[in-house]
Amino acid sequence: MSDDVDLSTTGRQYRGPMPVRLTRLEPYDVDRSALIDFLTRNSFPFHAHSRPTVTDIEQRIAAGTFRDEDNDSYWIEHHDLGRVGIFRFEDLQDGNPMFDLRLSSRFRGRGLGEQALKAATDLLFSTMPHANRFEGQTRADNVAMRKIFVNCGWLKEAHYREAWPIGGGEHVATVGYSILRRDWDNEQLTTFDWNDLQTPENRSDAVTPTVSAKKPWQAIKSKPDPKAVEQILATLPEWFGQPESNAEYIEAATTMETWTVRTEAGTVIGVTLINHHFAEAAEIHFTAVTKTHHGQGVGTSMISAIEADLRQRGVLMLTVKTLGSSHPDPGYARTRQFYRKHGFIPLEETTLWGEGTPCLVMVKSLVAESANP
Repeated sequence: MSDDVDLSTTGRQYRGPMPVRLTRLEPYDVDRSALIDFLTRNSFPFHAHSRPTVTDIEQRIAAGTFRDEDNDSYWIEHHDLGRVGIFRFEDLQDGNPMFDLRLSSRFRGRGLGEQALKAATDLLFSTMPHANRFEGQTRADNVAMRKIFVNCGWLKEAHYREAWPIGGGEHVATVGYSILRRDWDNEQLTTFDWNDLQTPENRSDAVTPTVSAKKPWQAIKSKPDPKAVEQILATLPEWFGQPESNAEYIEAATTMETWTVRTEAGTVIGVTLINHHFAEAAEIHFTAVTKTHHGQGVGTSMISAIEADLRQRGVLMLTVKTLGSSHPDPGYARTRQFYRKHGFIPLEETTLWGEGTPCLVMVKSLVAESANP
């Protein structure tokens, strides 16, 4: 494959500027140390090897994972930001290559993944005439990567239920996307009919099976668990992408009042830290739910249990700080909606966290149902 590809020279038109370049990586000599440093310095929560060690990487280099007849690797370089990630091609001898894309944690959420995948697709189809399609897989809860696929004109064509183990006996689905050479040539997506085989299960008059109700989640006051906080933070880079802030949350988890929700297998899937400023007031210092369990009532169970406990202890006011609405982040818009749904109201938006990061203070009165009015 080519040593590099600059999107300004490919001749293809994309929305907006594409200031990225793929530069071929030399894993056996000049780039070996930089490759090891990049992979050990960053965490990749949605990859099978989320925190590779030096030994892991050295073994993979020796096995040809980054360069041999079937694999090839490139630095993702930005003309202003410098080196921002790694793009690795897999199964190049096949007509259906796959890939592994890893961005530095501090450059995520900037649209660079989309630019890199478009550059890599150009490189593949421009230099490998035998390649008919380009494939990729990710976890179903990796929303950011799935949006990249869609924005790059790839089509979802597989959904493997509970195929990706995430620890503690839990599994999430794996989803597969691809782009065909003719899709790339014509810049037009080729679709297909998921229900092409008519069976009783997919007839319009088929009866939907009844699903039994799930047992409600139980939130309990727990011992400090900084490890659980660290693990959950790793699944939520869209919300918690600042290493310094994450380190502060992990440190706070060693001393603050802790509430958790666990699966039947004992895996912590939700954590809330409570800070007691005064006898009459408490603050939600941190709350997070693993992405695989968003929208399943885990956060609600923690809020409900905490409020009930605080009322019994005579606490009159519960507060929380979150990103203000003057910032366009869609994830935090959902966070604010969650708090509003549970009775919190906005009090003040401040510059406590610095310019460009508006801090919204939200409050909820516990007086009406306080055990000691």
